[in-house]
Amino acid sequence: MKKNFYRTATFISIVALLSLASCQKEEGGKVLFTGSIERATVDGKTSIQIDNATNEGMVVWESGDQVAIYDQGVSYTLEAIPTGDKTTADFTGDANPSGGPYYAIYPASIASGSESITLPAEQNCTDGTHFTAPMYAYSTTSKLVFKNLCGVLQLNLPAVNKTISSIELTTPNNICGDFAVDYNDGDPKLNCTANGGHKLTLNCGEQGMDCSNGLTFYIYLPADDYTEMTFDIEATDRSYCRKHFEDTDNPITIARNTYYPTSLSNLSFIAPAQLVDGEAFSRVMMFRHDMRNLVFECKSTRPASPNGLLSNGTTPIYYTTEGTTMIVYTPAAWMDANQNCANMFFQTFGGNVEQIDFGTGFNTANVITMFNMFAGCTNLTSLDISGFNTANVANMSYMFSNCQNLGSLNLSNLNLQSVTTMAGMFYRCGLQTLNLSGATTTSALNNATEMFNYCENLSGTLDLTGIELSTINYWEKFGIFSNTATKGQLTVLCTLNTNNDLIVHSSEYGLAGNNHIELQVVE
Repeated sequence: MKKNFYRTATFISIVALLSLASCQKEEGGKVLFTGSIERATVDGKTSIQIDNATNEGMVVWESGDQVAIYDQGVSYTLEAIPTGDKTTADFTGDANPSGGPYYAIYPASIASGSESITLPAEQNCTDGTHFTAPMYAYSTTSKLVFKNLCGVLQLNLPAVNKTISSIELTTPNNICGDFAVDYNDGDPKLNCTANGGHKLTLNCGEQGMDCSNGLTFYIYLPADDYTEMTFDIEATDRSYCRKHFEDTDNPITIARNTYYPTSLSNLSFIAPAQLVDGEAFSRVMMFRHDMRNLVFECKSTRPASPNGLLSNGTTPIYYTTEGTTMIVYTPAAWMDANQNCANMFFQTFGGNVEQIDFGTGFNTANVITMFNMFAGCTNLTSLDISGFNTANVANMSYMFSNCQNLGSLNLSNLNLQSVTTMAGMFYRCGLQTLNLSGATTTSALNNATEMFNYCENLSGTLDLTGIELSTINYWEKFGIFSNTATKGQLTVLCTLNTNNDLIVHSSEYGLAGNNHIELQVVE
């Protein structure tokens, strides 16, 4: 169901008289119910159309709108057929009404039971289309009156030369997750029951929404007093603005079936932060032997640190410590890694680093070399780089070498299309399990020598079906499995070409006499 909003329109009270008639089920999915919406003083419930003559909003149903009906323990989904001026609709579908009582939820997608719903953590907003407001109806007959379950926060943005890609609203209140519906004699209430969420994201589509003339958003929220709200606004150029409201004495009161207008002013956007190159970063981190954990933090509200900056651009990057944890942080939404990440975490904290948390804003899209990136992190016990964008990385040689306490690593998400060398990538790594399934190289790969040399703990299955070695020059893939899997049984999944190549040159690749490695061709 669409919501067409026009910023120039002045919305006033909306009257939607509901006339409901019970109908018997007929062959061919004929009319089963009719439905409309309670009188409202809120901008928007199902779909808003604007009367250009009066600039007034009118609530309408749209063809195909789906409602979930619960009837004596049986549930079914019906579709709306608008009637008249579309403020009422007939509902059809495959059902056999029992005579009531009936519970109805709109939209059907949020229904999780006859008296329970799930409010989504995302609302999709493109120009003229907004999230569908949840409604609820209860009746002892088939005459249903749909009532709004939420109120609306009308968020106005001033004119700014930006294209908005998303807005995140964060508040201590439960605004998404699972809720129980209390009909409350016709004045429904929502009570969060599980999975309470405090963050709601408005997605503005792939192209974003032009804010040069200002924008208005409609955010559907459970009725409550909101003493604290934070709006994180991100533009398509990845610049970012944060606006915060906090007032315990004068909260924003969202009432069911009403709307609360609020405006943000003086929007100041921060450009993405740019990290220094790997060598410069490593020099700062190498000699802090007292540290054990490294955390990257974007959108940080920490005060500016007196410690040296790690920024290579105008947006600052700071670092500070908390106990044995070092925090690298920036007020920007994104922290862009340098094109050259060679040796970036080489012997971080003198090799004593145990955990590295990259958070949600660490961006590697522009990185070209990751040579030796985590080399020498001998105490690193776990590593999650599932958020890494490696589409432009050419050099991954010795990337994890000498990570002797790293027990497992999942690289199944890595894009290896530009990689030219993986030489010694896991040299002397303590890995017991390694997931490379889905990681696929191209003809650009020309060096894989000593790739798994001295990986003595590898066991289980190693999927190399996406790593094509047969086209690499002989000397550039020498000793791939030397001193590998001497303690456990390792099954290597590979292509027919790679299998034949490894068998022919088994002595050079470290396979001769190694009964712990079995090659298995996957077609």
